[in-house]
Amino acid sequence: MAKDPPPPPSRPRRFPYEATPPVPDPTATPAASGPPPQPCELAAVVDAARSGDAEAFHELVRRFERLVFKIAWHKCRDQADAEDLAQEIFLHAFRSLPFLRDARAFTGWLISLSHNRANRYCRRRQRNIVVLEEARRALAERASAS
Repeated sequence: MAKDPPPPPSRPRRFPYEATPPVPDPTATPAASGPPPQPCELAAVVDAARSGDAEAFHELVRRFERLVFKIAWHKCRDQADAEDLAQEIFLHAFRSLPFLRDARAFTGWLISLSHNRANRYCRRRQRNIVVLEEARRALAERASAS
């Protein structure tokens, strides 16, 4: 006598690699950046930084440095370039902060600024690499011709 097939799972899996979500560990230490900033609290810090408070801008850098670095690293894929780019992004943000219309839009503004500056940096870097390769080829041709 043939065995009956096993019953189907209660919920069909869409993907073979789908796993159950991880259970958070209640004893784990919180992230170094702390809880996400509240919108009204962040707006107050942004307003203070816009008025020229260097300590407030330092607080913004502390809160968003990981995010900006991740965007920069994703574009560059190089540690040193990503660090330089993140510093350049924060410098540009500091100079452009007075032109930010709404302090509550700071996070989106900084992300957009980070992506734009990273794309610009990569285009400029790619152009420099192409020029350098062309210069090497020209020097090799001159050396072989003489």
